[in-house]
Amino acid sequence: MTTGQAEHEVSKGLAKRVAEALFGAEARVAAAWAAAAHRRLFKAQWALNPPPEWFDHSIDLYTQWLADRNPLWLERGVFGALALKGGDVLELACGDGFNARNFYSLRSGRVVACDFAPDGHRHRASEERGSER
Repeated sequence: MTTGQAEHEVSKGLAKRVAEALFGAEARVAAAWAAAAHRRLFKAQWALNPPPEWFDHSIDLYTQWLADRNPLWLERGVFGALALKGGDVLELACGDGFNARNFYSLRSGRVVACDFAPDGHRHRASEERGSER
């Protein structure tokens, strides 16, 4: 390796470290902001009347999980998915469809998720449209 090649490798390494530090800081700020926003959303949904008919599980992703690492809220999806062997699934009282989308759909041929409260489905559909952008 020539001196010029060695210097180029060092500068690439420095650029990588700077980029990782910058983007790491950005990710930490974004995570803190998202957690705070979801805590406020939870308070708005559940502390003010009327309470919602379904629960937005993204709140747990950004608050409950980060606060205490308690996996109980995930167990229904995990253990339910373990029983699946590729057939069709009907999930009743699915709320926002979190388990159907993130667990059952991965191990099923087809999933039909139903809930009497249409707001949960509208919420999930708007989140999915936002993630495709």
